[in-house]
Amino acid sequence: MKLKTKLVLLVFFILAVSMGACAAFSIARLKEYSLSVQVESEREKLRIAGRAFRQVGTREDFGNMGEIARDAYLKYQFGRCYQSGYALIKDGVCIANQTDYEIVNLSGLKGEYMVQELGGKHILLLRRALEYPEGFEVLAARDISDSWELLERQAGLYLAVFGGVSLAAAVIFALCLGRALKSLEELRQAAA
Repeated sequence: MKLKTKLVLLVFFILAVSMGACAAFSIARLKEYSLSVQVESEREKLRIAGRAFRQVGTREDFGNMGEIARDAYLKYQFGRCYQSGYALIKDGVCIANQTDYEIVNLSGLKGEYMVQELGGKHILLLRRALEYPEGFEVLAARDISDSWELLERQAGLYLAVFGGVSLAAAVIFALCLGRALKSLEELRQAAA
């Protein structure tokens, strides 16, 4: 293999690896940013609905009610204050479900939110505790598959752009190297 070919392949490999690392980092950051924007949007929706939900009674009102009456009243008010896509959770058990999904076990939701793949869809699950009564939480479940598909297309575009830049740089390097080696070859022949 000629020296020129070895150098061009080496440079192309180095550029491809470095551009691949940049692409992977960019894609990961884009995905993280997109998810954080969606999570913040859901947090804001939960805050707004939570304000309305807090107006339905005071701690004392709930304290004076029996547990069955309180739970029934909360289910009713939950239906009024929260639109579809939310569930009322009491001590880890769903008692009012307005989502399109069956909520069976929340033990997998360790933090405030997570993305779960379900039947080819990506579902954002976000949980927020109610201030009162204690032991109640609201779970938001949103289908974010469209955003994830857009991110996958964007990732393909990033890889194509970074790959194209690597290839273009390798071609330019090959042309410059060819000229430099041609001059050196002419000098070598003239010296001989």
